[in-house]
Amino acid sequence: MQENVTKRPGRPKSAEKADAIRNAAIDLFMADGMERTSMDAIAAAAGVSKQTVYSHFNCKDDLFRSCVATKVETYGLDPSSIPAGDGVDRFLRHIGRAYLTLISDPGVVRMFRLMVSEAETHAATVKSFHESGPVTTAANIAQVLAHYLPGSSEEVAAQATSEFLALVRGEYWLGLLLGTHTEISDEEMNAHVDHCVKQLHKLYEFKG
Repeated sequence: MQENVTKRPGRPKSAEKADAIRNAAIDLFMADGMERTSMDAIAAAAGVSKQTVYSHFNCKDDLFRSCVATKVETYGLDPSSIPAGDGVDRFLRHIGRAYLTLISDPGVVRMFRLMVSEAETHAATVKSFHESGPVTTAANIAQVLAHYLPGSSEEVAAQATSEFLALVRGEYWLGLLLGTHTEISDEEMNAHVDHCVKQLHKLYEFKG
């Protein structure tokens, strides 16, 4: 007897192609640098036509920004993933763990190293990375954190966010960049983030 099988909808082919293009682009950016990576090479590596690449991304800079933004979304630091309204400590712990996991990602570490190596020769590329990654991430966090800072300005929320992320990075981030510290356990992460939350409470008066 033949069974009726309902096919589950998969990801749209256009989304799959966009993912393939981003993955190919990241590999090539890491290997050759952004300036030396051509859209033709990205298309070939992704197994699509150059026209398909341009149907998803207007230019190489647009593709690069999308690669960075997608990585941020993966770790729950985009606006749609940041919890709000459930208490400042829960919010900060979510941010702290997500941020620490993001900067521990080997691909992110490699990208930061690449940006440092190209800082003097390809300033526009580094600026694009900084704006679409660290700057946008901090702005997203500050927008939510402002709700927990009674009567504060956007500048105060931005400063509190900057201080919290700096606390979370700590010496661990430098160790990652230098290759002297490559992993952190869940227990260590939770303890470190809890400590950072307590330190921020000493600097700011939150509600909720």
